[in-house]
Amino acid sequence: MPSRQKTVLVLSDEEAPAATFAATSEPIGEWKAPLFSLNDANNFAMALCCPAVTLAKILSVFGPVPYAKTLLYFFVYLIILMASIVALMQCPTLVFCITMAVLVALVPALTLFNIRYAMREHYKLPRSDCQDFCVALLCYPFVLAQMSIQVDVNTPGQCDFSDSSTLIAYSNA
Repeated sequence: MPSRQKTVLVLSDEEAPAATFAATSEPIGEWKAPLFSLNDANNFAMALCCPAVTLAKILSVFGPVPYAKTLLYFFVYLIILMASIVALMQCPTLVFCITMAVLVALVPALTLFNIRYAMREHYKLPRSDCQDFCVALLCYPFVLAQMSIQVDVNTPGQCDFSDSSTLIAYSNA
């Protein structure tokens, strides 16, 4: 696994200042699954058919937003999206309406991009901002599936709609 080198400079208060260079390495992480991997077909199907649930599960484990609140935000977004589509059909100035429709359509891509960026920072994964934005815009099910595998929100081979941030109680029997 490649590693990033960090140089630390230590200066002392001795008469003849001595500089010591020590190379420390921070390991660069890797994604648990490649972007276009279909190893877990159920995980991909969940990301494709139920992106709101998959995103809510990812954010409840990784991010600051609870599961139910993410689903509520997604529902509000769908209402705004439907209203913009209706407005587009009845809009007298086409340029303004198309601009608004494009802005509303970019919200999911920007959201995925920001979450992916934060995940790369947290897990020290190699970054590529342009690639992240392009795949968030064009390949959202693959991005959601990869991020859900990274934070372990789904049991492999199963589709469930439960909140993954809830800890299961156990007994010492």
